[in-house]
Amino acid sequence: MIRRIALLAVLLAGCAHGKMGQVDTALEKNVITKTTPIFVEPISTQYAGISGDKAGKADVVAKEKSTIESTFHQKIAEALRAKGYNATAVSKGKTSGIVISGFVTKIEHGSAAARYFAGMGAGSSNMFTDFKIKDRSKKKVLSKFQIIATSGGESGFGSYLKEHLSNGAKQVVEYIQKAQ
Repeated sequence: MIRRIALLAVLLAGCAHGKMGQVDTALEKNVITKTTPIFVEPISTQYAGISGDKAGKADVVAKEKSTIESTFHQKIAEALRAKGYNATAVSKGKTSGIVISGFVTKIEHGSAAARYFAGMGAGSSNMFTDFKIKDRSKKKVLSKFQIIATSGGESGFGSYLKEHLSNGAKQVVEYIQKAQ
């Protein structure tokens, strides 16, 4: 009986996660190794469309955009270093080397009430980010891809921004790892 209750709780709670979106240019095998210096630039939110809960509150939107632009690139560099890569978060654009850049295209806050009362993905929160990996020394795009961070079946009232940033960073690392 206790196992059934625990299983039901896990199923109802779900978990936040991310997934790959469209890959326009796939990263070739072994182009990036663990010793390759990688520079991660701030991720732009300049043109991000925002919908759902609190999308009409300018102060909330401004704070979220500021948080993304000041921390997302750091989380990506940290996640890469945790997996043994030679990654550095930089505050300004680099003119040479392997650079990861990107921009958030859309943030769907979804509905906290739907997540809480219906669960199972209803009212989910999503953040769509387009990334580019470029060898700026050679002026060559190595990869263009999209990551979709989502609350999935998670049920709750709060913001998922922190989870979206962590999951997005994790997905970038997994994408790079697959090309080794």
